[in-house]
Amino acid sequence: MKVIRAPMLPTGPHPFKYFEAWEPHPSFTETVHAAWNSSTEGNPMFLFIKKLANTKLALKRWNKEIFGPTQLHLAICKRALDAAQSALQQNPRDSTLMEAGKLARHNYSDSLTREEKFARQNHANCGWKQGTQTPSSFTI
Repeated sequence: MKVIRAPMLPTGPHPFKYFEAWEPHPSFTETVHAAWNSSTEGNPMFLFIKKLANTKLALKRWNKEIFGPTQLHLAICKRALDAAQSALQQNPRDSTLMEAGKLARHNYSDSLTREEKFARQNHANCGWKQGTQTPSSFTI
């Protein structure tokens, strides 16, 4: 008989993660300020913990409703950029189409930067270092 040793899996809620890609969004600061400045009563330590909890919940809701999935935003911006470029090829002297193309390129660039920040931060937090192998405790 062989014993299989496996590490304990974490239980309970996942810790809150702050993403750097949130910062440039126009409504991020406003969301944090509104959550932090919500009225609560109690002693100073309770107030601090309550403000942190309010901010966490507000950012989770904001991330889901406003910020949304970055890959979806990237795909939408890419389609808009492709459409603007094809329209500009049909009528290259139209200044309205030129402005629409610039805006689409700017939006696509912002979405790409946001996606890269998410990927970079998730890769840094995943716990796997480059060159490591699967733990040996799974051998039979």
